[in-house]
Amino acid sequence: REVVLKTIERVQRETASMLQRIGVRQAGGNEALTADICDAFLRMNTSVEIYTEVLELYKKAQGKDEELEAHGAAAVEAFEECVEQYYAVRSWAEMAQDEWNLTHHSISKHGLIGTLKNEFVEVGKDVVDASR
Repeated sequence: REVVLKTIERVQRETASMLQRIGVRQAGGNEALTADICDAFLRMNTSVEIYTEVLELYKKAQGKDEELEAHGAAAVEAFEECVEQYYAVRSWAEMAQDEWNLTHHSISKHGLIGTLKNEFVEVGKDVVDASR
């Protein structure tokens, strides 16, 4: 349980860090202060991925923990809201860099075939959602 809580805390920390960078960007602050925004975006996404994996392992070993899941769901919701804010302020170059970083991370973790399989699954989910 403590490990899951630590992964939730990491999601919260990475999200807060990203929100600070977004705030600087929205305020028209010094670009040097947000130069690492793509790296921060990758760290934030990775923290959510790790949380999700650790939570699944915990649920398999210990069963469902509604309090823990609610705490994690709030962190993930804040992450998703942060992503939307970031999408509104990022440049085209940052979008390309983010896609490269996420794809590179996925290939490093799952291999090329695993990454392609995951992308096809996501496209299938998008098609189902669009048809509703």
